[in-house]
Amino acid sequence: MGVHGLTSYVEGNRGLFQDVRFRDSRLVIDGCSLFFRLYLNHGLDQAHGGDYDAFAALLSTFISALEACNIQPYVVLDGGMDPSDKKLSTLRQRLQSKIQEAESLSRGRHGSVLPLLTRHVFIQVQTHTDGPVQNTGELIHTTLLLFHITFFFFLSLPQVLSQRGVPLVQCPAEADWEIACLANQWGCPVLTNDSDFYIFDLPGGYIPFRFFQWASVSGSPPHHYIPARRYTVSGMCQHFRGMNRELLPLCAVLAGNDYTTKQTYKHIHTLLPQLTTGGKRGGRGRGSPSHIEGLLLWLSSFPGPEEALEEVGRLTGGVERGGGGGRGRGGRGRAGSGGEKSGLCSVLWSGMQEYHLTPQSRLSTWFSGGSSRSPEGLWTATPCPLPEWLCWAAGSGAMAPLVLDVLELRRVLLIPQVENSRLPSSHCSATAIRQALYGILLANQEQGERGETGWGECHRVQRQGGQETQVEGQGERGRGGRQWGKRGRGRGQKQGVGHAGAEPSSGSGQGENIAPSAVESDRGMSVFVEEYDRHNLNLRKCQVEPRTPGTILHLETLCQAPVSVRLGVLYDVLGVKESSLSPLPPHLRLALGVTGFWRREARPFPSLPQVQALLLGMVHGEMARNTHPGQNQNTATEQNLWMKLRLRPGDRRGFDVGVAHSLSQWQACLWSVLSLNQLLCLPLPEPDTAWLFSGSLVHGLVGRLRGGCSPESVLAAAPLSGHIYRSLLAALEDCMLNTLPSSGRRKRGRGGEKGGAPSSQEINNRFALLMTEEEDEE
Repeated sequence: MGVHGLTSYVEGNRGLFQDVRFRDSRLVIDGCSLFFRLYLNHGLDQAHGGDYDAFAALLSTFISALEACNIQPYVVLDGGMDPSDKKLSTLRQRLQSKIQEAESLSRGRHGSVLPLLTRHVFIQVQTHTDGPVQNTGELIHTTLLLFHITFFFFLSLPQVLSQRGVPLVQCPAEADWEIACLANQWGCPVLTNDSDFYIFDLPGGYIPFRFFQWASVSGSPPHHYIPARRYTVSGMCQHFRGMNRELLPLCAVLAGNDYTTKQTYKHIHTLLPQLTTGGKRGGRGRGSPSHIEGLLLWLSSFPGPEEALEEVGRLTGGVERGGGGGRGRGGRGRAGSGGEKSGLCSVLWSGMQEYHLTPQSRLSTWFSGGSSRSPEGLWTATPCPLPEWLCWAAGSGAMAPLVLDVLELRRVLLIPQVENSRLPSSHCSATAIRQALYGILLANQEQGERGETGWGECHRVQRQGGQETQVEGQGERGRGGRQWGKRGRGRGQKQGVGHAGAEPSSGSGQGENIAPSAVESDRGMSVFVEEYDRHNLNLRKCQVEPRTPGTILHLETLCQAPVSVRLGVLYDVLGVKESSLSPLPPHLRLALGVTGFWRREARPFPSLPQVQALLLGMVHGEMARNTHPGQNQNTATEQNLWMKLRLRPGDRRGFDVGVAHSLSQWQACLWSVLSLNQLLCLPLPEPDTAWLFSGSLVHGLVGRLRGGCSPESVLAAAPLSGHIYRSLLAALEDCMLNTLPSSGRRKRGRGGEKGGAPSSQEINNRFALLMTEEEDEE
């Protein structure tokens, strides 16, 4: 979000910033801005699906730089979408833009697309970094090398809360106002990339990422500092003849932000030429620098916002209200909205209140720790009240925004990836997984209204024949209560087809591996979730019908269900048997289960080199995550081998969009399964996502394997890696041979592998080799 044109204007005026040596301070960080900025501005791979290991190393370096300067970060993340829907148009425009940029990358041109799992890696590293602090200068120069990062899994919710390395919170929706209130209370700066913070009046100021030189830590210990430039509202007002700081919010709403409706801005646009005649530079268009400067000069001639609004009313001649311009934050005052002002002035005044900060932040209690810590202050005011365990998980960042959006809005925005735009979106391969997740969430909402709770009432759902139904949309969410049954939308469809109201994706049978029981409301109408996804090169909305898994778990008490029950639901959705994955270490079982699912559901079917390369990439991750300084020469040799197999950063020669599309489907499946596993309270430990997939490595491996190399020849100089590879391959093939009956008809052979599957004991022994070597080094 932001104020149009304000960043360009302010950053172009050096006098509006103060040089500081930043150290010994709290720092409130906009988490979403941080991971976007770190990934996209440091030359990390985008075209091949992302190098998450390099991103984790970069993030670890960032945290170490803060530690070296005695800076205590507090990370605040956006959660779900704004329930008011006032920003939906902006979000859709951004998704459409990312579809175009992904297409550009797929054709070897420039673009900017954040890899799908970046946010998940970010949260894992933020909350579980436990690596050695090295010399800061050495860290900066080895940013793109693999760092030793030890992850503690989300084995239980209390561990998530107690073992975090960097304090982190996820807000119910957009976090900018919460960030500003926290920084206001603590009197510390905010680190973000959002031009709204040029408007918020913060005593500690605002440091844009562009001017936070964390990679250039200076000074001598223990007086390290980060060179930075800090902006304050007081400095801006002094620059404009001592302007009243309360006029800045009016500048923001007149210039236009992400919440300004087209109708409102139409009225403002007719007004701007009369207000900006004082601008020093020429220029046209919405939010241009001359308009920003002209607005500030004009506003500085008034003693306060009341007088400026009176002048706006005079100039517009009483223009009637043209649509809401505020964000509709619950519980905040709306001075002037009750008839004191009318027309456009009322809309402007309402928008100005979005920049009014409360003296006490709801986040301060969360970050204070101890017995007073609770998510209630953040989550009790949401339109759809959540169970307490879900509030804790969401607040900790251990529950994906997708879950919040389904519960609150029945809407999901699917992130574009670099893929073949002539084929169905890569997210289509994971439709069945998302249908199961939707089924758990929405079925429980309906049953909760009828008083059906308790995991002790779990039962099997009988298969039902397909029946096509007509459902009229109600358009209500039932704010303040669980009225989901009153919001049926779209058209029903035959069982086994995931989408209603949109043409089906290629490859019939998406979602066949779930017991096909559609979710119905208490009125007998089918319930749907809106998904926004790529169709060719356009953003398209379709209705997806939730599917209740075979075992129903009630949302209120889901966390109390036995692990075996929750694990059974997860395995049923993936269509794999527990016996196929049990020989593997727990942290690899989810990844292998997803890979088996992807191998059946992806269209086109993944080729053998793609499957082998993906498994080899996991082997690299296992070796890297268990690498410690001072390990023996054999381990170092294997690490050098893996580095040589990577594609060079930025190398797009011979880019294979078919391989990219297939691997994007795998990432889409993993992304959806991670959300499902979180909703099921982690019956399987989360994998070290940073070490599961490296796009430049996997693409490089596919090229080697297609060129005639075998996995054995690639690993000839790496015996330990070879053992791990054969174990993963054996487990995957066993998954394919022992597919659950509910997983559909897509059973595939053993690929090109010869020989029988090793025993569980043999697989355990192979992984034991890795663990033994690690223990010996200790």
